Amino acid sequence: MKTAFLSSTAKDLAEYRDAAYKAIEGLDDWHCVRMEDFGARDAMADEFCQEKVAECDVFVGIVGHCYGSSPKGSEKSYTEQEYEAAIATDRPRLMFLAPEDFKLPVTLIEPDERRTKQRAFRDRVNAERIRDTFTSPEDLAGRVRQAIYNWVQEQATVEERPSARPEGVLPLPPQPCFAHPYALQRNFTGRARERRDLTEWFTSDTHPVFAYVAIGGMGKSALTWAWLQRDVLGLPLPGMAEEARAEPTASVPEASRPEGVLWWSFYERESTFQKFLDEALTYATGGRIDPRAIPSIRERMQALYNLLCQRRFLLVLDGVERILRAYARLDAAYRGDQFEKDERGDFRSCTDPNAGTFLQWLASGAVKSKVLLTSRLFPRELNGLAGCQRVDLTAFDPEDAVIFFHAQQVKGTRAEIQAACKPYGYMPLALRLLSGLIVRDKRTPGDVQVASRYPVLPELKGKEQHHILEVAYNALDEKKRELLSRISAFRSPMTYEALSVFNTYESEKQFDAALDELLDRGLLFFDRERGRYDLHPIVRGYAYDRLADKEGTHTRLRDYFAAMPTPEKMESLDDLVPVIELYHHTVRAGRYDGACDLLSERLIPNPLYFLFGAYQIAVELLRALFPDGEDRLPRLNREDAQAWTLNALANSHGLSGLSRRAVPLLEMQIGIREKQGIKASVAIGLGNLADDQLKLGELAAAEQSLRRQIELGQDTEDGTIETSGHRELGRLLAYQGAFSDSEKREPFVIQILPQECQIE
Repeated sequence: MKTAFLSSTAKDLAEYRDAAYKAIEGLDDWHCVRMEDFGARDAMADEFCQEKVAECDVFVGIVGHCYGSSPKGSEKSYTEQEYEAAIATDRPRLMFLAPEDFKLPVTLIEPDERRTKQRAFRDRVNAERIRDTFTSPEDLAGRVRQAIYNWVQEQATVEERPSARPEGVLPLPPQPCFAHPYALQRNFTGRARERRDLTEWFTSDTHPVFAYVAIGGMGKSALTWAWLQRDVLGLPLPGMAEEARAEPTASVPEASRPEGVLWWSFYERESTFQKFLDEALTYATGGRIDPRAIPSIRERMQALYNLLCQRRFLLVLDGVERILRAYARLDAAYRGDQFEKDERGDFRSCTDPNAGTFLQWLASGAVKSKVLLTSRLFPRELNGLAGCQRVDLTAFDPEDAVIFFHAQQVKGTRAEIQAACKPYGYMPLALRLLSGLIVRDKRTPGDVQVASRYPVLPELKGKEQHHILEVAYNALDEKKRELLSRISAFRSPMTYEALSVFNTYESEKQFDAALDELLDRGLLFFDRERGRYDLHPIVRGYAYDRLADKEGTHTRLRDYFAAMPTPEKMESLDDLVPVIELYHHTVRAGRYDGACDLLSERLIPNPLYFLFGAYQIAVELLRALFPDGEDRLPRLNREDAQAWTLNALANSHGLSGLSRRAVPLLEMQIGIREKQGIKASVAIGLGNLADDQLKLGELAAAEQSLRRQIELGQDTEDGTIETSGHRELGRLLAYQGAFSDSEKREPFVIQILPQECQIE
């Protein structure tokens, strides 16, 4: 247990002091020491405080604009004496200064003499330490957590540094930031040639972007994580096979190390481009810029791009296919390598146009930083760009397969192992499953000859991975097959508690044994750092396809997530995870109407639109209500719900910059409202339609929509519908040069302005 001594004046900083105390106490293995907790003591207060400072690991000081009280017979305040005690005992000092415009109640303003002393003390702290400031108690709490985390990282050896980080804390350069640490499975082997290629690219190649592209199961994430940990950062790699440690090093020379490293995985749920942008910007600026202070996404992109041009960072973007249209779906976790193609190749385009633009900037400009991305599909936006080096990751080296099988406790000669692996094309996932099958064999466990009992037939050429999946799945008894398929219904990593929802065994011991077998066979893996279980996407897709009772399974998961508490205050997208999971499983249970109600009541428009601006997440959620495609009506029973869903999806597309997709949805929504005879809703839909038509440059169509909106608005009691139509039509006419007609709309615009803002 480490301790931090908290020092500050009390009356002016009580709320801030309390926030800092709670922040320190909230950190794992940390305790906050402060004067108000000392109780009655047979000692002078100043002497006792100084003793406590000497006993602590870190001194945290908050300096406001009050000097505070002093011990009897001393000219210095308690606060300044505590600060000097930290200096005398060589305690690390983490100092936070209230801003110059900090509001101080009149009743707390001190005499000139003490104000002069306080100014001198502030100047002293400012000169002696790199200090931070704060804007609110909540802001101070976050900065205190961050400062302590940074100090711990600086003191620790590379072996002691955790791969996970406390919630709300972001490591700052030069410390690496692993936003979503990768759970490397045991006995990672080889890829020495590929790691050398990556090191050469990073140290001497001129391409700012390197793209590893391969089907699922080829080991893209494992390779890039191993290279980053071992060869770039020089960190230990616990999951590496012992025999593989003797391979020639591919390490990046010390002089070529990056200024900072950010690992980001799009496989994590709700891990959007906007979330990446915000965290990358915070990291690259050393926490000096709050992305929320930059209102425009485009400006945030420009700010990050400028930093990447000026400084030498390494960004690793894992699972980029998840932000491409083929995989940007709520059910992406179940899709494996199956996706819908189109002739134009739009399935490889980024769903968020900003993401596509940012990738193009990186591969087209004079970027000093390097960006490594992995994906099942090569982003269309990078086609033909000279700044991007694309490499299609291929299979294991045969020698690596031998090392891997030996590490997995498979017995056999080099020739026997390679003969067993060759039919599977040396695909890493297939070999892991094959080794698990061999080790768990009932008759001759661990003997490589077991592989000969499951020959890959010639007609399965290209489907070798599917073959070994079938064999490994069928090798399980019926109860374990059922368990694996039910586990596959989770679309993201899960805790043991969550897995227990599907425990049908008589005892916990039997359930644990079943999980252990799935782990041994390579069908399930466990992230010990975060205490979460997960499946490889290919395994998840295969097992889910064989889930017999999908509706019942998702109903059980729906009930599980429905029981999870929702935070009273939504501070980030992570707070929405239980609701989104509840929605997902409601949809998968076939309860579309209930899912729609959940969306409208708890997610859209607030908080996804108004609070977080997460339009792409809204698109993914809404598309789940269109299992027959967006060119058909959503699978809902009520026409009102159909119209709402069409409008919501259209708005989400339009706000994401995809007006071309919004227009046909709005036309269907207008058709439903016309059938219902609800003129106000038809008029509002026409206004939305005109907005997207304008964005597409379809001025004549937009004008027609607006004139019809005005006509219908005249027949409704809501006068703002007509005036809104006149306002937009006036702008459109002005764009077209029809100024006289545009001026005729001015009286209608004046009507909707507040009285004090009217134009004479």
